[in-house]
Amino acid sequence: MDKHSVQKLDGKNPSAITDKLEMLQRLMPEAFVDGKLDPSLLAKNLNTEASTVSEDGERYGLTWPGKKLAFEEVAKQTYCTLTLDEAASSESWKESNNIFIEGENLETLRVLQKAYFNKVKMIYIDPPYNTGKDFVYHDNYRQTEEEYCDDCNVTENGHLKKAHKLNTRDSGRFHSDWLTMMHPRLFLARNLLRDDGVIFVSIDDNEVHNLRMLMNEIFGEENVTQMIWHKLDEKGNSVKKTVGNGFKREHEYILVATKSDSFVFNDRRVKPKGTFSNPDSDPRGNWFSAIISYDDDHSNENSEYYYEIQSPSGIRWARQWQVKKDEIAVLL
Repeated sequence: MDKHSVQKLDGKNPSAITDKLEMLQRLMPEAFVDGKLDPSLLAKNLNTEASTVSEDGERYGLTWPGKKLAFEEVAKQTYCTLTLDEAASSESWKESNNIFIEGENLETLRVLQKAYFNKVKMIYIDPPYNTGKDFVYHDNYRQTEEEYCDDCNVTENGHLKKAHKLNTRDSGRFHSDWLTMMHPRLFLARNLLRDDGVIFVSIDDNEVHNLRMLMNEIFGEENVTQMIWHKLDEKGNSVKKTVGNGFKREHEYILVATKSDSFVFNDRRVKPKGTFSNPDSDPRGNWFSAIISYDDDHSNENSEYYYEIQSPSGIRWARQWQVKKDEIAVLL
């Protein structure tokens, strides 16, 4: 092979905003000067009306100390790559369609930008809730290994230290540090989603208001919704936690964001595979047991799903069920 025909690669993964700028430049080259975007030319070429532009600098939105740093983290490129851990992998890993990736989450998201851009169907994130007892990442890759381990509360061999470095409420930037951590991770996660993809983020009352504002900004307010997650114990009873002034809290939240209206949520309960059996020789075939009713305290008597049933043994229950009356007749 001719040595002059060999392409030399710099080993960098692209920045999260590189593709967007290239797309914009192809679409509107007149808004670029010397290869750089000129916001004033962009506004002129879009024929933006003066009435839609804020002249006093005031505008609705979420801001915090450190937001500029968060945007800088989004724009960073990485030289890192994924390596196979054969010792920890299945012997048939070459035939497997599954990948388990372990690494620092922000840097890993950067690495995934090239191979998985716009290809992921669903993402679930369970971030620190920022309760004052959580560790919140401070993304500083100029630290030495010793400084980084100290900041992350781990020893050099990866074990947790006894004392935790927490993001406490008296830190001065309690909410700001959390937002600075979350912003680039959500931004990069959005890049990975397909046009019909969806992301779910668990959270509680400590940061649900800030997270909703942040996701509105990144995904668009029209693409974000919020669900209540009712916390239950193993027996199906509510898990209640006493908060300020004696109030009882028994729920958290899941914020849901999509990239477009191409995503459609189907509320269909999927039966778990491999759990069916027929220990009582039921003529209808294999079956599995599951809770399909609310307890008495949480049943709504005005719901169309509230009715009375009688078991084969003669016991009667009146409560709210998860299926309609004509459907449950098939199950009995």
